[in-house]
Amino acid sequence: MKQRLSPLDFLRGIALLGVLVVHTSQSFPSISYRLGEVYFFGRYGVQLFFAVSGFTIMMMYQSYLDKWETPVKVFYLKRILRLYPLFFVAAFAYIPLFEHYSNFNPDGLQAMDLVRVLTLTGGIDPHLLNAVVPGGWSIIDEIYFYLLFPIMFMAYGRVNMVYIGLLIAGLNIALNLSAETVFAGREPWLIEDFLYRNILNNIVVFYAGIEAWRRLNKSSCDFLKIWVPFAIASVVVQYLRSDHTGIAAMKEVVYLFLDHQAPMMSSAAMAFIIHWVMVLSFRIPKLSQPQLEKFGTVTYTGYITHFGIIALAEMLVHQFGLTNVARFELMIIPITAVTALVSFSIVKWTEHYWQNLANQLCANWFSRKNSATAPNVVKAGA
Repeated sequence: MKQRLSPLDFLRGIALLGVLVVHTSQSFPSISYRLGEVYFFGRYGVQLFFAVSGFTIMMMYQSYLDKWETPVKVFYLKRILRLYPLFFVAAFAYIPLFEHYSNFNPDGLQAMDLVRVLTLTGGIDPHLLNAVVPGGWSIIDEIYFYLLFPIMFMAYGRVNMVYIGLLIAGLNIALNLSAETVFAGREPWLIEDFLYRNILNNIVVFYAGIEAWRRLNKSSCDFLKIWVPFAIASVVVQYLRSDHTGIAAMKEVVYLFLDHQAPMMSSAAMAFIIHWVMVLSFRIPKLSQPQLEKFGTVTYTGYITHFGIIALAEMLVHQFGLTNVARFELMIIPITAVTALVSFSIVKWTEHYWQNLANQLCANWFSRKNSATAPNVVKAGA
């Protein structure tokens, strides 16, 4: 297995723990309403995953440019085999639990729904983005990011990144202001959920990770050129979508942001915070924690399986009549422990096998450069 970077595994571990916290709290109420509001912040663990992915992909792609004659082909083969096999299996494995997670697709699961999700075209449909594989929206966003990344990479040095920021901001403004028309007939909450989960809203978070890598490698960092247009657009969008004007509209914008109901503003805030958290995690390596680093080595398997583990816990609680005593604070530890146990037990099949297969296929199908140089890897504490 390749050498891993401890700060990245630490951040992955935090991200998975956050996801476990928010999803467990959605299934098992907290002993305190205020604590429940705190647990809700775990939802941003997914965006931390996105930023770590952006960092990792930038680092790996640089090494592919040094090693391979056809780096784009290597990149696509390795990335698709990294995510798609487990996503494919999960799409069928979660069918028995569809009723449990069917609120995203209340019309029921149709054969064509499964086909569209497996062909990744469901990522542009509010009903399908998160309807077949629980949490599958993040996997679809991740794969969309992979498809876009070589183009994003080519923009560096060719295009002023302010224009990229303006393009992303403009596309998001157009989507937000036209969503109710484009998705007419869909439930309003589902449209709002889609505006938060879709790739256009989260691309700025991937860029937060990419630019953290560039900052740490002492190359030029264009994060603010991308982030500032997006952040300004996020406020403009919420203002334009308000039923009020002037001060009343601005008060509503602030309220919606604080209540996690402003998708673009949430992504802008998290992108900024996560960018600097990632930078500091390398510059201050003592922030890392060994147990979370270890947990961070199985995050993809843990992410896919924890939904089933939580659903199983709910079934057992109802079966034994423990609904009144099964609070979040009681359930989070066993659910996390079982998720870790299952993940470490099966990761060699769900992740390692496919990574090794990708390496073998690349060695057989693609040519290495004769003068391959060592990849530019960020050192902890750099």
